[in-house]
Amino acid sequence: MTSHVKSYVVRRGGKEYRYSYLRPPKRLKVGKNPIRLLSGDPVAEAAAYIARLTSESEQRRRACLAEHAASLVSAARKRAKSKNVPFGIDEAYVIALIEEQGYCCAVTGMPFDLHKSGARKNPRRLPMRPSLDRIEPPIGYVRGNIRIVWTAANIALNEWGEDILRLVAEGFLRTKPHLETD
Repeated sequence: MTSHVKSYVVRRGGKEYRYSYLRPPKRLKVGKNPIRLLSGDPVAEAAAYIARLTSESEQRRRACLAEHAASLVSAARKRAKSKNVPFGIDEAYVIALIEEQGYCCAVTGMPFDLHKSGARKNPRRLPMRPSLDRIEPPIGYVRGNIRIVWTAANIALNEWGEDILRLVAEGFLRTKPHLETD
């Protein structure tokens, strides 16, 4: 009886790692979830399984992003009406801005928290959630006049402006130099 050795190559960081196996296992564990293999090629099945998980994760992220965008646009529409300022944005524009900004705040450069977990009574006040900031408030919520920022940054910007926010951040880093990331 002859055994066929199967092998595969994985490339990481410019290096090649060669793996070989004599017979495929009947089960493969990915994270906490054991999966039963259907074919004789565990590598191909593992890759397909991981691709499915990644696709599902991407779909959840997109749905969550669309929900946030709809909420931001709806609230902005109400504020524009009550403040009598122009309104001319939609969910697609907000999603495009968030993606263009790399899912990060336009002021701090820090990533947004788009998860639903940890929501309190007022989920709009979670500090790292996306928030619409009017660059020039009288111009209103129109294309080119908004940026997506952390809720915490937007509250500070609305209350005191960008110069004060910058002074606070610089002062904080001066008194806490061990917290600098550079």
